[in-house]
Amino acid sequence: MPRLSPTHWRTQVKIFEKFGCAYIRKKGSHHIFVCPNAKRAVVIPEYDEVDVDIIKNNMRTVGMSREQYFEMLAKVLFWQAFSPSETENPISKKRGKQWRAG
Repeated sequence: MPRLSPTHWRTQVKIFEKFGCAYIRKKGSHHIFVCPNAKRAVVIPEYDEVDVDIIKNNMRTVGMSREQYFEMLAKVLFWQAFSPSETENPISKKRGKQWRAG
């Protein structure tokens, strides 16, 4: 089994949404989720690299195993690799503004 490593907060949000957690609110730079059968709310801070201890604590809170985590991480990373983000659009870089379709 690979080691857990820090990931971007957006990746963590997608993993916990895939696990079945529902986004409730945002307070400051922290995203709050509620998951069925969870002991308490799951909090994901907006860090470029969310620390392993935070990831483990959130996994423990929702009852997610390491195998489930790595399975969902693989799916999220696969989709991130093949879906272009708006900030990576070459047209928006040339024009210096947000790209809009249509």
